[in-house]
Amino acid sequence: MEGSAASGYGKAGMFETQRKKSHSQHQNLSLPLIFTCLLVVPLCSCSDSTTSDRIVPPPSRMVVRPIDFLGDVYCGQEEAALSSYQTTLLDVSQSEDLPFALPSSKVVSCTSAVTFEAIEPGRRYVAVISAFEKLGLEPQSPGSPIVVDNDGNSVTPRWRSICWGENGIDYKIQERELLGEWGLESTTDDLESAGGAGGSEGAGSFPAIGATAYFNTAINVAGCLPLLDSGELGPTGVSVSLTQSLGAQECGSEGAQIASYQVTLRGAQTESEVTDDGMGGAANGEDTSCDKKAELLGLVPSQQVEVEVTATSADGLNDYFTVCRGFTRAGAVVETSCDPLQLTI
Repeated sequence: MEGSAASGYGKAGMFETQRKKSHSQHQNLSLPLIFTCLLVVPLCSCSDSTTSDRIVPPPSRMVVRPIDFLGDVYCGQEEAALSSYQTTLLDVSQSEDLPFALPSSKVVSCTSAVTFEAIEPGRRYVAVISAFEKLGLEPQSPGSPIVVDNDGNSVTPRWRSICWGENGIDYKIQERELLGEWGLESTTDDLESAGGAGGSEGAGSFPAIGATAYFNTAINVAGCLPLLDSGELGPTGVSVSLTQSLGAQECGSEGAQIASYQVTLRGAQTESEVTDDGMGGAANGEDTSCDKKAELLGLVPSQQVEVEVTATSADGLNDYFTVCRGFTRAGAVVETSCDPLQLTI
């Protein structure tokens, strides 16, 4: 019995000794791993922090903004409005060389600026603007100044301009052939042709033209001449639609229905006598059918217009009054916005 017990104890002791030895070896192996992890983790953390904190400077770029060339021309998608444009940068850095063109931009909305990054700091640039009445146009090929529609037909710009740079039209330039090449002959009336373009100021010379590009900076190419309109303008005027103001009333020829109305211009400037245009328009005080639009044409562009509207029921018992307002645009008949029709007491 004692031998058996001793034998069992011996085995148990042996197993216990092996367990402790194995545990000790495991602890010894774990220590280098722990220290390795402690060393590796901070290194990784530093690397990530260095990457995320790195500041990348912005590229050098020239920017053409609609606010610098639109002037009084209306930007929008309505009739006769300037809807889109393309711009081309000309490098005018060397006075002894004719300017050369960089690849043209895409055709963009009149609400968007165009940014050029393929420029060289220290060089000078002017911008040529070609503007259109349509959206959905694109260059014939990437960088081409020729613009086409969805059918591949070339589209002629209605408006053109050139932006001289930081000091605008105070700059003088001799190379009128440059402007002629870009279809801007009639914008040169205020430019003198004496001496050389570019170079230092002095007798027979002019200040260097163009906006100068700088490292890591956005430079606006401003100083734009007024847009030259090459299109055939339609009439300038406003239209009135009584139906938007009727409220509970209705058009018709019976009883309290409204059969017709009259419009009168309030003190707006006109280029000629406001008369019937022969296309459903109405002169001051003439009757217009209740369900038709009245057009007042021959107005001066870019002015706020108020139109008095009077109407009478078909039975002659009730008179009505309202005022309509609109802002005129060159070559467009702008729809006015009218107050609700009121019964005249």
